[in-house]
Amino acid sequence: MSEELVQKTYRAYDAFARRDFDALAALCEPDCTFTSLVMESEGTEYHGYDGLREYFDSLTDVLPDWRPEVELVEDHDDRMLVRARIFATPHGGSVPLEQVMWQVIEFRNARALRWDFFRTEEEARAALGA
Repeated sequence: MSEELVQKTYRAYDAFARRDFDALAALCEPDCTFTSLVMESEGTEYHGYDGLREYFDSLTDVLPDWRPEVELVEDHDDRMLVRARIFATPHGGSVPLEQVMWQVIEFRNARALRWDFFRTEEEARAALGA
């Protein structure tokens, strides 16, 4: 199953990059949870498909051209460690941003259950217990 989860991780990022909410939601559990680096100062978590839609919309409102490029997917059984490079320009801005971000995606029933974002590899690995 792990190779299947690796492929689903890539497909989820591809769906996000294409702004295909339905394809992204199809890869997630109905009770999924997302955290966000963009909203981390508020401690916001997004729950379920409604939360996923809110996360999706709020991110693209702030960073309309947000685009991820996956650089690494590392298999940890039912969790994937992801390093992605994010490209974006803030809404109304002219200076493009580029940032490496880390993520741990937990799967249940071969669908994403929890997506946690981290600024550093060390933080992400600590969350994995690795």
